[in-house]
Amino acid sequence: MKWVYFDSNKLSGTISSLIGNLKELNQFSMNKNLLTGSIPSQVGDLTKLELFWVQENNITGIIPSEITKLSLMKWFTIVANSISGTIPDGIGAYTSLRQFWLNHNYLSGTIPSQIGKLLTLTDLNINRNQIIGTIPTEVGRLTALSVFHLGQNSISGSIPSQLGRATKLGVVALFQNSLSADIPTEVGRLTLLKILSVDNNKLSGTIPTQIGRLTQLTFLSLGANAQLGGNIPTQLALLTALTALEVLDTNVFLTAASSSKVCPILTSCRNTRITETECSKCVANNPSSQAITVQLSMSLLIISVATWLAT
Repeated sequence: MKWVYFDSNKLSGTISSLIGNLKELNQFSMNKNLLTGSIPSQVGDLTKLELFWVQENNITGIIPSEITKLSLMKWFTIVANSISGTIPDGIGAYTSLRQFWLNHNYLSGTIPSQIGKLLTLTDLNINRNQIIGTIPTEVGRLTALSVFHLGQNSISGSIPSQLGRATKLGVVALFQNSLSADIPTEVGRLTLLKILSVDNNKLSGTIPTQIGRLTQLTFLSLGANAQLGGNIPTQLALLTALTALEVLDTNVFLTAASSSKVCPILTSCRNTRITETECSKCVANNPSSQAITVQLSMSLLIISVATWLAT
């Protein structure tokens, strides 16, 4: 048997440890069922396995370390379960991995530095877990990466400048963490970027003018970073694809030179250094910030779904 596909049924019970006997198994997909129990360590015996998808079940337990023996693995998805524990340190053995979706679980611990060995990885999603520690500088080695989603965790430290080397990135979502320090100027190298969401952190400094090089950017969300200040750079006027700039609950301000260019995309001035008069002129014809926030969240979801389907 090479393929097991039982998606979108009402299958219950656990994944049997006897799965380890299916030595020829290449793809295993049981998304959207009612599975419980843990992922058996015997999955690590399936040396020909390339796809393992069990998203949207009720699976608990940890990611067994034995899984890191599967050097042919390309698509690994455990989205929307109740899996805890840590990301295995041996993750670097997944030298063929393209998609690594761990989002919507209860994973803790840090992101292993070995993630930098995943040179074929295109989509990394660890959103909505309990990850701590810093973003490893090794992410700069992920030159095939297009989606980098670490939102809604407890990640601290700075955004590594090395991220600017991952020049195929289209989505960088780091919102709702505890990231601090400046937004690195190297982000200006990510010329394929469409979504940059770093809101709800502890970022400081100013908005880098280099963001003006990101001509494909459609959403830029910087809000709820109280120490982020300075002028909104006029270079953002070069971003003709940009439909929303979110800076509420920051310390940024407008100058006469930037206001006419930036106003059409500004979502809200609440708790900024933009005066009430400037704000009323600036956002009078814009949607509410809440609507834009929903739009941004939906866009992230749509892009994630589109990426899943394309893969």
